[in-house]
Amino acid sequence: GGGTLNAKSPSDCVICAGKTNLTIKDCIVNVKGKYGIVGYDGSKEKLLISNATVTAEGGEGSICDFKEVTLEDCAITQPAGAVVDKGVIRLNGEIVTSEVKIVPITYYALKICGTQVTSDNCGDLSVIDGVKGTVSYDPDSKTLTLEGAKLNARPCIRSEIDGLTIKVSGTNELNAGGVA
Repeated sequence: GGGTLNAKSPSDCVICAGKTNLTIKDCIVNVKGKYGIVGYDGSKEKLLISNATVTAEGGEGSICDFKEVTLEDCAITQPAGAVVDKGVIRLNGEIVTSEVKIVPITYYALKICGTQVTSDNCGDLSVIDGVKGTVSYDPDSKTLTLEGAKLNARPCIRSEIDGLTIKVSGTNELNAGGVA
C-alpha cells in the first residue's frame, strides 16, 4: 500500500492472477498491455480493488477473466457507464479494451434521506429512496442543488459541511414528519 506500480507489456498480460486471488489495496497501479489485469480462466480467481487508484488498458481486455471482481471504497470513473459484470469490466455488454480508471470514493459529510453522499453518487442524488426531482451536490463549491425536488425522510438533509450552500429552483418540498 501507499506506493505506485507502473507496468507495460505490449505482447502479453501485465498482471496475471494465475489460479490465485489478487488484492490491490491503498496504492496506485497503472498497467497497459495485451491484457491489463487478468485472471487465469475466470473459474477461480477473485480480484479485490480496495481504496486504490487503478488504470488498466489491454487490447484484448483491460480487466477480465476473473470469477469475481469486487470494488471496495472505489468506483469506475472511466469509461463512463462501465460496470463489473461476471468478473469482467464491461461497457454495453462488451469487454472493455480501452483505458479503465478506478478511483477511491470520497465520502462527504452529507446525507440525503439517510443515504451517504459520495464522489460516486453526488452528481445524481435523485436515485436515492425518498428523493424525487433533481438533487445533486457539487463538492468543489459545497453546493447542494434542489430543482423541483421532493424529499421524504427523517432527516431529509443532514450536513456537517461548513459553508454548505443550498441552491433551490422551482418548488421544493421536504417532508420529515411521521417518517421513521
